[in-house]
Amino acid sequence: MPSLLKWSLPVAGIVSELKFPVPWGHIAAKAWGSPQGHPVLCLHGWLDNANTFNRLIPLLPKDYCYMAMDFGGHGLSSHRPAGFPYHFLDYVSEVRRVTAGEQAGRTRRAGSFVFLAAQPERTPLTPPCPSCDQLSSASSWLHRDPSSV
Repeated sequence: MPSLLKWSLPVAGIVSELKFPVPWGHIAAKAWGSPQGHPVLCLHGWLDNANTFNRLIPLLPKDYCYMAMDFGGHGLSSHRPAGFPYHFLDYVSEVRRVTAGEQAGRTRRAGSFVFLAAQPERTPLTPPCPSCDQLSSASSWLHRDPSSV
């Protein structure tokens, strides 16, 4: 199983496409930045994908190694088999699979409230990602009075 330590590390200024094997296929990811830099794992929100970070990462310090993964069924990651639901806690398992290895304890995660809630001891930094509030806005939209539309 690949780990952060075994990435095909990015070349400075170029995005590297990565794949991590899982029982149902693979988890896709993108990496930017310095191969020697401290790893930062960037996690997207619901109904989103790793491309969320395409415009943000170039604005961040260049001395880090950033990786944005697509959760299962999102972006370029494999979909789960028919009949298997997508549940937030399954994404925690996917993060653990991708971050398995020596450097995982040093990884900073961006955008993952689910992972923070499930494993706060492994999450030293978690700035929110704007797409995370899509759930609350979608929820309020679903509960609107149809006559007000």
